[in-house]
Amino acid sequence: MNPKFPLYIVSKGRWQSRLTSKALEAMHVPYYIVVEKQEYENYAAVIDPKKVLILDKKYQDKYDT
Repeated sequence: MNPKFPLYIVSKGRWQSRLTSKALEAMHVPYYIVVEKQEYENYAAVIDPKKVLILDKKYQDKYDT
């Protein structure tokens, strides 16, 4: 199944469980996972690195909580 629009998962600290990405893999649905730079290696070790995107630090700096 291919979605009409790209799927992005925003994740932090869940490279061990990865429930959503595991489910999408099982369904053969393409996706990208967005992580913070310091967690990239952890995610890239368990998910195809081509699917792992690093969150732009500017987004975090300008985010209005």
